[in-house]
Amino acid sequence: MILTPHMLIGAAIGAHSPNAVIAFILGLGSHYLLDSISHWDYIGTLSDLKKPSNRKKIFFDLLISVFAIVLLLSFKPSINLLLIGAFAAVLPDGIELINFIFNISFLKPISNLHLKKIHNKKILTFKEGWLGLIIVCFLAIIVLIF
Repeated sequence: MILTPHMLIGAAIGAHSPNAVIAFILGLGSHYLLDSISHWDYIGTLSDLKKPSNRKKIFFDLLISVFAIVLLLSFKPSINLLLIGAFAAVLPDGIELINFIFNISFLKPISNLHLKKIHNKKILTFKEGWLGLIIVCFLAIIVLIF
């Protein structure tokens, strides 16, 4: 799944969490839950990160996520918890990126859990998966606002 739904769901969870530990744990768990569902993604494998066009997609996805969260910050007083939830929700993908670039041995088990055990094997085409991403983002924004 692309970064924006992960970050928005994590932010919504964090905004409604009683403390930082809960915001982090639930934000992290939300990543794995969303990745267990069939979804569309703009890269198929980590080796696709070698293509400059895919790195641009990730950059713009992250930029959109951060921009959306900054706009939504005004709706919630618990800014720190919101940011902790958003960070935790994209942490597994960040670990994947670090492991891909630096091949760090202690990150391998986390990477294998994410990609081989939890991540849904059926990746949808954009045509099949865009609506699900929009719904997830919309629901997260509603939860953030109210």
